Amino acid sequence: MLERVGQTARILDMHHHTMEQEAVTHDIVQTALWMSLLRACSGTEAFMKKNQGRVTAQNMVEFLLLSQAYPRSLNYCLRSGLSISKQIWSDAAPGRASVARLEALIPWLEAEGELLDLAGIHRVLTHVVDEMAGVCAIVSEEIQGPKPATVTVPPPAPVAASQVQTQG
Repeated sequence: MLERVGQTARILDMHHHTMEQEAVTHDIVQTALWMSLLRACSGTEAFMKKNQGRVTAQNMVEFLLLSQAYPRSLNYCLRSGLSISKQIWSDAAPGRASVARLEALIPWLEAEGELLDLAGIHRVLTHVVDEMAGVCAIVSEEIQGPKPATVTVPPPAPVAASQVQTQG
């Protein structure tokens, strides 16, 4: 679930940049591009049922970011990931850092989603991607333990040529 959050956010951000760079102004072309995004996220049918066929950029972004019913939305995946994390790590376990970070990200995303406009989507998605990278790094450390310290051994000093005298 956690990796899906990061991947979906990346897909959305890439799509957003593509739309900006191409400066698509025709409504039919924009709708086709947004529909291709839904197909990439396997969300066409669920979106159409929820929005009765009204395809707008704002509706799609809200659906893919905030839906609590669509299993590939960021909000759904974050909540599922948090639930699973809480099952794995009890309150006394060392996994509380990742749980705490997820617990902070969910209300942040929901608050941002209430005020979301398409101009600010890059900032929101970048934050989500960065947070998920941080959470995944913490989870990795919590599961595998901290990375062993690397000890840097200085190279041996060059051996100076020596002369040995013998009496004989």
